[in-house]
Amino acid sequence: MDAAHLRVLAGRLNDWLNAKQHAVKHGHTLDFISAIPGLRNWPEVIAHPDRVAPAQVCDQSCLRLAQRIAKKLGVTYDSAELLIALADSMAEVALDVWPGGPAPGLYLTTSEEAVNVVIKRYEAATDGGPVYAEAAGARAATAIDLGEYGLYSNGLARLPSGSLIVIGPLQFTQDEWEDSGERLGAAANLALEVGHRIVALCSTPQPTNLYADVSLLLGNHEWTPEDVETVLKGSVTTDGSLVAWGPRPSTPVPPVAVQFVPSEPLPEHLANVLRAGLAVRQYGLVIAGSWRWKEDRAKLLEATLPFTEHAGPAARIMPNSRIDYDGNPPLLDAFYGLPVFPSAESAYASGYRRMIFEKARPGEEFLLEHLDDVCFHIATFGPIVSQALTSAVEPRLMDNPAIVGHVIAVLCSSTVEFKKSVWTFQDAMPALTGPLPAGDFEAIDKVVKTARTMRWEDQLGKALDMKFFTLRNIKKAIHALDYEWFENWRTAPRKKVVH
Repeated sequence: MDAAHLRVLAGRLNDWLNAKQHAVKHGHTLDFISAIPGLRNWPEVIAHPDRVAPAQVCDQSCLRLAQRIAKKLGVTYDSAELLIALADSMAEVALDVWPGGPAPGLYLTTSEEAVNVVIKRYEAATDGGPVYAEAAGARAATAIDLGEYGLYSNGLARLPSGSLIVIGPLQFTQDEWEDSGERLGAAANLALEVGHRIVALCSTPQPTNLYADVSLLLGNHEWTPEDVETVLKGSVTTDGSLVAWGPRPSTPVPPVAVQFVPSEPLPEHLANVLRAGLAVRQYGLVIAGSWRWKEDRAKLLEATLPFTEHAGPAARIMPNSRIDYDGNPPLLDAFYGLPVFPSAESAYASGYRRMIFEKARPGEEFLLEHLDDVCFHIATFGPIVSQALTSAVEPRLMDNPAIVGHVIAVLCSSTVEFKKSVWTFQDAMPALTGPLPAGDFEAIDKVVKTARTMRWEDQLGKALDMKFFTLRNIKKAIHALDYEWFENWRTAPRKKVVH
């Protein structure tokens, strides 16, 4: 007997239980049928074919099956009754595609060419057997396009064992991290429960860390290390071979210290705010905000890095895989030379405790868990402190006092251009030292606005004293920096001045 025969038995048992008005999921039925060879669950069946081979459907094995069903469903069946129910299926032949091919499981690659070659090898071995593919591999002559949600179709569980399924490209970035994990989890289930061969094309900024990242993603979806080791069979070589791992590269890439010199130093008045925040708190949020250009806030964020060297090597986090509307790539030239990781989770697993986010926000759960041991350097839109802070984290987190309580510093610097002049305004807040506000957005926002040690309003006042601005320029500056403040000022009733 082998896993394919047990799958046939599981299908028969599932039909029989449904006829008895006990609706059971296919995965649970596989765990039930694992009692026939005396194993605890289906992953053990896949992991121990030597223990499955001598198994037989007999009184003793059906007694184990009856006990497992009684334990899980609370209903008792006689072992003889189960023996009769399963006997007919032993005559059925389990259809298996490419019986002499590589072991079923999940195989990883970062090469689209390798995917194309493995499809050709599969077609040759199966006389043109169909390949079930997402975007990766969908152009093959025998490919059946899975589309966006085909991976989750129950029909894939009914395909002949050993069928080739190609998924991807999976984007390993902060924005797509969770989605890639869900797709890998669905693929791993098919590989483990049905015995398909699944090739996953992965796009990642850290190819050498691929096995560790996939292990991390499956672990986030409650896969045990043993199950991960069972289902992650190997990689795809350039000649299209599905090759088992040698020593499994499960250890993440160790942190690498890179000497980084910012293109410009942090202005001294902003540096003083950051030093004041670090005197209160060594880990947490360092936020750089600006009004217009991404380059402006990236340059500002660059200048903050020398102040947090106590946290160790720094890593950049890949925000997404999309080209921006302005034609810029996801990562700017700023921070060039620092290692790039697909997500905060991946960088943390590799030992990095200083992370740079040029666009994307850290994941909500990860952020809350690691505010005390990670320096998050975040560049975001926001010419004033309250707006930059709200843009840097998930908006719903602004009701959580822990977020404001873990700010090291919020530094905003925005340049407003006029017809004949340019003026730069700063708005900044160091770490709070007083009691935290109640968990209410309005209360938190009020504390943030009053805790600033640099205020753009004061700088505007100085400009007015210098007679730098015309009334038109005043309106332009205020509108650019704080639209809400501008609207309140514009609509406020004016007192008549009596000369």
